[in-house]
Amino acid sequence: MTELIEVSADRERGVERPSLLRVVTPSDELFEDWLLLRQNFMEERRWSSGYDRDAYDDDPATIQLLNMQGDTIEAGLRLTPRSRIEDTMSWSWLPEELQMRAREVMSLEEGVVWDLTRLVPGHVSPERSTESLVELFGAGYALSHKVDKSPRWIFATTVPFYRYFSQQGISFTPIVRGKFSERDKHDSILCYTDPIQGTQYLEQAEAHGMTLNAVHRGIEAAKELSGRN
Repeated sequence: MTELIEVSADRERGVERPSLLRVVTPSDELFEDWLLLRQNFMEERRWSSGYDRDAYDDDPATIQLLNMQGDTIEAGLRLTPRSRIEDTMSWSWLPEELQMRAREVMSLEEGVVWDLTRLVPGHVSPERSTESLVELFGAGYALSHKVDKSPRWIFATTVPFYRYFSQQGISFTPIVRGKFSERDKHDSILCYTDPIQGTQYLEQAEAHGMTLNAVHRGIEAAKELSGRN
């Protein structure tokens, strides 16, 4: 059954209707809509083609969150824990040359790492897309923190998406940059983040008030959702 919880609206910015945070699984009717959104997102970036369901979707440890506005998916996120970085799907996407470069610049420590393999915007306004994605970042942190008190995330993203989050005040550590496959027209980046460190400067920067509020909304909504389970 799909669980959902209200994500409080930011009344000062004129947002009258709250969004809904949903945890989805492959047994939910909404899951097929989420798959289609993911598929289009991946195909647009030439990362994959065809049906997007994979082993992570069937892993009971995977967390899949959607931010909804009515029947519209504003954004979605998928996080899957793995025992080490080299066991993640994101790592497997790297060609051997980039894996070698990644090993040179980072320590592949043992221990749980969360593989963020989907952070997908929906078909909404750019302003709402930004808030919805950041809310999911906060919610994903809260839910992964419930399982792992010091969650570490790894993920692959595009250069524009990396810059986009940096502009919102959320920092990621780039591990390696390059073309992940022969189909790629542009570089991608394998990133690493500790969600706590990635958002530690938000409260000190007035310019990122929207981001801070959205992160807190996501965290609080996820905490309430967890409390119901």
